[in-house]
Amino acid sequence: MLNVTSKVRLVAGSTRAEVRISSKRLYEHFTSLLTRLPEFTERERRLFIAGFYMAEGEKSRRRVRMWNKDIQLLKLIGSWLREFGIEKISIYLDDKRHGVYVLEIPSRHRHLFFRGLETPCDLH
Repeated sequence: MLNVTSKVRLVAGSTRAEVRISSKRLYEHFTSLLTRLPEFTERERRLFIAGFYMAEGEKSRRRVRMWNKDIQLLKLIGSWLREFGIEKISIYLDDKRHGVYVLEIPSRHRHLFFRGLETPCDLH
């Protein structure tokens, strides 16, 4: 259906596995989703942020940080977080060599982030 080619490998020295997928249709599908993000409802925005954090965020829960190369996506997420009452947000270039930005919420405000997000477990 999506003409997907994939490769799975274990990450050396880790318990993680990496899946690489190559598909033009899958790329186009996810690219089109990005253009529809501003239309998301509040609930969809919260779920998107929760999923984004699970995929791209720091898992220690001591700080809230999420990395991505797309600064516009991080700015959009930051604007949603401000709508949800989290005012203290910074976005900055974290890895100049690779062009990776980070959205960070100071640790003293992390409780607002974790309290305000739904997770897929909350949907049942």
